[in-house]
Amino acid sequence: MKHITTKLRNKTFFCITFSIILFVGLTIYLSYTYADLPKTNTDKVSLIPQTYAHATVKPFDLSEAKITGGYLGSYVERTRNIGILDLFEKMKKHGSFKNFKVVAEGLPDRHVGGFNEDEWVHKLLEAAGYFAPKSPLISDTFQPLIKDILASQDKDGYLQSYYQNPAYLKEHGSNVRFLKGGRHEFYVFGHLAQAGMAWKNEVGDDRLFKASLRYADLLCDLFGSKPLPYKYDSDRGDRKYEHPNHEMAMVELYRMTGNRRYLDFAAHTLDDYGFWSFSEVSGHCVQENLLLCGGADVYLETGKPEMLKHLEAMWMDVVERKSYVTGGVGNGVDSENYGKPYVLPNQQNYCETCASISKVFFDWRMLLATDHSKYADDMENTFYNAVLSGVSLSGTEIFYTNHVEEDGTKTKQPDGLLVGCDIRDSQRKPYFDVSCCAPNFQRLIGSLQQYLFTLSPDGVQAQLYGNAELKTSTVHLRETTDYPRDGRIQFDILADAKFELSLRIPKWTESTRVFITVNGKEVPQVKAGEYVKLNQFWKKGDKIILEFDMKPRLIKGRDQVAAEKGKLAIMRGPLVYCIESPDNRNINISDVALPLNTIIKEEKTNDLNGTVRLSAQAWDVVNQREVQISTIPYHLWANRGESTMKIWIPWKN
Repeated sequence: MKHITTKLRNKTFFCITFSIILFVGLTIYLSYTYADLPKTNTDKVSLIPQTYAHATVKPFDLSEAKITGGYLGSYVERTRNIGILDLFEKMKKHGSFKNFKVVAEGLPDRHVGGFNEDEWVHKLLEAAGYFAPKSPLISDTFQPLIKDILASQDKDGYLQSYYQNPAYLKEHGSNVRFLKGGRHEFYVFGHLAQAGMAWKNEVGDDRLFKASLRYADLLCDLFGSKPLPYKYDSDRGDRKYEHPNHEMAMVELYRMTGNRRYLDFAAHTLDDYGFWSFSEVSGHCVQENLLLCGGADVYLETGKPEMLKHLEAMWMDVVERKSYVTGGVGNGVDSENYGKPYVLPNQQNYCETCASISKVFFDWRMLLATDHSKYADDMENTFYNAVLSGVSLSGTEIFYTNHVEEDGTKTKQPDGLLVGCDIRDSQRKPYFDVSCCAPNFQRLIGSLQQYLFTLSPDGVQAQLYGNAELKTSTVHLRETTDYPRDGRIQFDILADAKFELSLRIPKWTESTRVFITVNGKEVPQVKAGEYVKLNQFWKKGDKIILEFDMKPRLIKGRDQVAAEKGKLAIMRGPLVYCIESPDNRNINISDVALPLNTIIKEEKTNDLNGTVRLSAQAWDVVNQREVQISTIPYHLWANRGESTMKIWIPWKN
C-alpha cells in the first residue's frame, strides 16, 4: 500500500513538474513569437508576412536608392527647393488647410472647396514626407497642418472635413456620412493613409499613420462584408463607384502592419465593383487607372492567375488602343473619360496630368508582377512625355490637361473639360481650384528613386535610367548618365558582391545598335525589348557601360487613329518632340509637311533644361517652298509664353 502511494505521489510530482516546464517553455516561446502582436487594430504588428508575395521582382526601400543629380535630379531638386513650399502657400491662401482647424475648433466658417478638398492636402503631405528628411524647412512648415488634421479626427476615426464642417452639419443634420449621394470619403481616406505611411517610413513620425489606421478600422467595421454605400449610376462613366485609391492604401497598410483585414477589404471592394469582369477600360481616366492599381496590388499579395490575366488584358486595352504617343490618356470627347478605341483627337484631347501619373503607377505594379520590360517601357514613355509636360520648368505652374496640339485658340469649355478653370489655352496655371495634379506630381517626384531599380532573388534590375546610387546590405553601385539627353550610362561597382545586374533595353532601340561593355569587354547579343543579364562576382571598381544610339527617328501614325493617319512624329531616345511657334517664327507650323527621307540634325543647347533641339528639312504646303523647322522635347513646350504647337506633322509624298 505504501509502495502504491509512493508511486502515485511520484506520478503526481512528475505531471506537475512537466506541466510547469511546459507552461514556462510555452510562455517564453510566445513571448518571443507574439510579443508585438497588436492589443488593438491600431498597434504595430511585428509578425508581418512576406509582402509582395507574388511579385516577380520587388521594390527597394526608398532609403536604399537615391537620385544624385542629372536630368531627373533637376526635377527632384526643383520640387524640393521650390515646388513643395510654393504649393503649400497657395493651398494655405486658398483656405484648404483651414478646413481642418474649423472642424477641430468648431468654428462657424463654411467649408472651402468640394468634398474632395482634403485629397490634395493629403497628397501634398505625402510629397512633403518624402522630402522632409533632407529639408528641415519642409518638416517644420508642415507641423501646424499635421496638428490641425489630427485634432479634427472624430473619436471613431472618421476624418473628412467637408462632412465634418459644423456649418454643414447644422444645415444637413448629423446623418451625413457614407450616404448614397455622397462621394470621396474612401478616396480621401486613401490619401490620408498614403501621407501617413510616407511620414512614418521616411521621417519616423507615425501620428498620421495611426490616424489613418483608426479610419481604416472604421471602414472595415462598417463595410468589410457589405457593399460600399455610394449609388451606382450607369449613365455616368465616372460615377460607377467611389473614386478608387483606398484599395491601394489598404493593401499598403496590410504590408506595413500584417493586418489581413485591410487586404481583405481591398479585395472585397474590387469584387463589389465587379472589377474582375470588366470587358474594357472605360470611365474617368484617373479613377480607372487607380482601380487598376488596386487590382494589381491585390494580385501581388494573393497571386490568383486569373487576376493577372485580367490585368494584362486591361493594360493592353489602355496602352495599345486608348493611349496617345506621349503615353497620355483621355481623349476629351467625353470630359475626363476614356473614349472608344483609337478615337484620339489631337485638338480636343484631355490627357490629365493625374491620369498619366496613375498610369505610371499601374505600369510599375505590372512590372513588379511580371518583370516584363514592356511595362517599364511604357512607364518611361509616359513619365518623360505625359507626366513631365504637366509642370513648368519653374516648378510652380501646372497643366491640368496636356494638349498634343495647340492652335492658339482660347476657348471656353461648357462641358466642363477643364476642372477649376473655364479657359483652355497654351499656358500652365499657378493654381487650380481643383488642385489635384500639382501635389500628385510632387509625390511622384518625391518617391521617384523607387522606380529606377527592382530586386529579385538573383539580383538587381535597372528599370529607369538616371544619376543614382543604390546601396543595400549586399549591393552597392553608382549610376552616372545624362540620359535622356545622352545615351551613355555608366555603372560603377562600389563593393564586392555576387549578383545579377539586369539592364533594360528599351523597345525603341530596335532599329539601332546598343553597346554594352564590362570592364571594356563588349557584351554580345543585345536585344531590344529585353533585359541583358550580367551575372558574376563583381569587384569594387568594376565598370559597366551601356550606350544607346540616340539618333532621331520618325514615327508613323497609326492607321486606326484618324488624327494620326498620314502623319509623322519625331522621337529621340524616349522623348517625343514637337514643333512650337517660338522656334519657328517665320513659318506657320500648321502649314508644314515632312518628307519621309528628311534629314534631322541635333543641336545641344543650354536653354530649356539643357535640351537637345532637332532641326529638319520640311515643306511649306501653302507657299510651296522648302523650310527648316526646329523641334524641342514635347514635355518642355509652353515654357516661353503663349504659343502654338503640334506633335503630328503630315508627311509629304
